[in-house]
Amino acid sequence: AEELTERVLHEARVFITPGFIFGSNGKRYIRISLCAKDEKMNEALERVKAMSDYRPPVIPKSRYPEIPLSRNNDDDNDYEKR
Repeated sequence: AEELTERVLHEARVFITPGFIFGSNGKRYIRISLCAKDEKMNEALERVKAMSDYRPPVIPKSRYPEIPLSRNNDDDNDYEKR
């Protein structure tokens, strides 16, 4: 993660933080601050994607089961439809 954060900083001019600075459980992760306007976030993403060997990150499946949006399996109670 540290090598990646350095490359992104120098090649894409986007600052991301290696996760290990937040403890040993973070060594395979990076931290991204979301304290910016959408336009700036999109610009940063485009600059990272423009790096020569950019590959989208693999997001591991959660250890927790997916929580449905509805209160029950009845479609009439689906929160997305409200």
